[in-house]
Amino acid sequence: MRVTVRASARVKFPVAPQDVVVKAVDVAGKPTSQDGPFQSVELTNPNQEKVAAGVVCILWDQPPAGRPQQARGVIPVGVTTIAGNSSATIRADGAAGDGCESLKAYFTPLDHA
Repeated sequence: MRVTVRASARVKFPVAPQDVVVKAVDVAGKPTSQDGPFQSVELTNPNQEKVAAGVVCILWDQPPAGRPQQARGVIPVGVTTIAGNSSATIRADGAAGDGCESLKAYFTPLDHA
């Protein structure tokens, strides 16, 4: 396969030495299991600078012994900005709030949140 790059653009991306921590919370805002239904996800930014982060709910397959595990589904939960040394909450609507095997946070450019 041959690829031709016709244009590119610079994107300002946050520099964050520590990952954003994500946990599932119930209706009362208390931590709960990500395996069962949950109301929202709370993201905590341990960095001094503001960051933008998104969360996905990952459903994993159960491969036979010796085979690598693969995602069988990825459900977006949402994207938000989080001030330095602070937390933010994203409501888990639809299938995302039904429960999942992994909740993963990822960084995104500030202008995409």
